[in-house]
Amino acid sequence: MICFYIHLIQIGYIESSNTKGFVFSTNDFPKPNLLLSGTISSGKSFLINTLCDFFKIPFIRIDCFSLVSSGYIGNNLNTYLKTLIDRYGKEKAEKAILFFDEFDKMSEYNIGRKGSIGGVELQQEFLVLLEEKKINVLSERSSDVSSVLNTENIMLVFGGSFAGVERIIEKRLSTKHGYGSIGFTKKEQPQGINLLKKIIPDDLIKFGIIPELVGRIGFIAILDTLKKDELVQIMKTSKNNILEQYINYFKFNNDTIQITDDVYELIAEEAIKRKTGARALQGVIMQLFGDLLFETVNEKSEKYIIDTDYFYKKIN
Repeated sequence: MICFYIHLIQIGYIESSNTKGFVFSTNDFPKPNLLLSGTISSGKSFLINTLCDFFKIPFIRIDCFSLVSSGYIGNNLNTYLKTLIDRYGKEKAEKAILFFDEFDKMSEYNIGRKGSIGGVELQQEFLVLLEEKKINVLSERSSDVSSVLNTENIMLVFGGSFAGVERIIEKRLSTKHGYGSIGFTKKEQPQGINLLKKIIPDDLIKFGIIPELVGRIGFIAILDTLKKDELVQIMKTSKNNILEQYINYFKFNNDTIQITDDVYELIAEEAIKRKTGARALQGVIMQLFGDLLFETVNEKSEKYIIDTDYFYKKIN
């Protein structure tokens, strides 16, 4: 993603290849703030987390579903910024990526349902991060300023499935061009078309994201649902993935886990059935290894074979 590349430039990770002495400043580039959309099983959190881990970029996930406006009891924006500074230190925190997970729950379309306190009010608080170069981070136990955070080189990623925005997109396209222009007639339900990939800023405004915020999000990216072979690759090659973490637990107890190739595919297929993509891997793997987690806590070295027969005994 080009926005991520721009962020790497802004924080000094990538140096210019321009040899003619031209000096660039961070203000010479578009702001890399990103809206990242896709189904619940498309791996939004996993993608951002993996990129930050690879490039050693400070990262914090902000759960918008449980976020509350300032003045209410609960986790607010200041809570997460304080956590960011405590975790990485002020200097590194000022080069961080903030991932606002389930950002779509802040829209007027969703705020009438059970969820966070605030909605539009919270969206306006997010504007502070985009408009102000320096913001005060308050102490947890008082209203005293504990730190001043420079947000100029902080990248914001707003993630969500945006369920329901497809209706807005469909209405716009059918009104402007007629149903035939996007491949289906008025009486047909569109199939094989990812309407999210046709989203424009005005659709987000109609969905209930305030115009001031939409206008400051420079990039929009849409992810497809993770496929079986992609989930298999995550388990086999992704550093510190959930399967590797469980295998490390067995290694710590001096035991060995051997997983046959067809079981990787079976785990991926089961995760797809549960429709939460990379997140579902943890549930499937926990169900698969559940009993063994207790057996491995002994002084005897064991070798466990995870084959298709074992899989079907544990996953029904």
